[in-house]
Amino acid sequence: MPRLIDLGLARLRELIYMMHSMVKEAFKHTRRCLSNISECDPETIRPLSRKIIELRDEAVALAAEIIARYQPVARDLRLVISSMEVSYDLFRITRYLSETMRIVGVAGLSDCRFEQALALLDKVEVMVELAVSAYTSTDVEKAKKVIELDNTIDEAYLSTVKQLLSRECITSCSAVELLILRHWERIADHASYMAISAYYVATGNRLEH
Repeated sequence: MPRLIDLGLARLRELIYMMHSMVKEAFKHTRRCLSNISECDPETIRPLSRKIIELRDEAVALAAEIIARYQPVARDLRLVISSMEVSYDLFRITRYLSETMRIVGVAGLSDCRFEQALALLDKVEVMVELAVSAYTSTDVEKAKKVIELDNTIDEAYLSTVKQLLSRECITSCSAVELLILRHWERIADHASYMAISAYYVATGNRLEH
């Protein structure tokens, strides 16, 4: 027979799934923006950002209610606590994607070709997908893989930054791309935080990052 708390835990998982779906849409908008700058419209992603804020608020409120009403312990408590953390990570990822589109739109550099940013964006999105999967399935091996991928993202980020800075002249396009790459690096960090949450729910311990 299902426990009463299970209804609340199921709703928390549903909220995470919904937020993840919106993050995937935000990635699509951002990739389209960087691929075709002349058609980049930052407004297309704002409704997603607002909706994710609403969902995160609901997740936090529900988590607090579950703790107050059912006083969960062990794995249940870890799941409730981590749901608040993961909802924040997904919210921040969307904000970084939104800020990227805003920067590109404000810069108005229609001739820029952000090859490095687009290439790294693919890797970052894979990392986010894996992190969410690790969390929703409490898969410790996937969580560990995310941390490994974060190291490769950091290396790729630093390598690309050094490459751009080694040029004799830093163009406007390069300056904007450096800002974008910094956002990618922060998104990868939030993916790592989600993986750490997944590992915590499953084991009660925190992964080193």
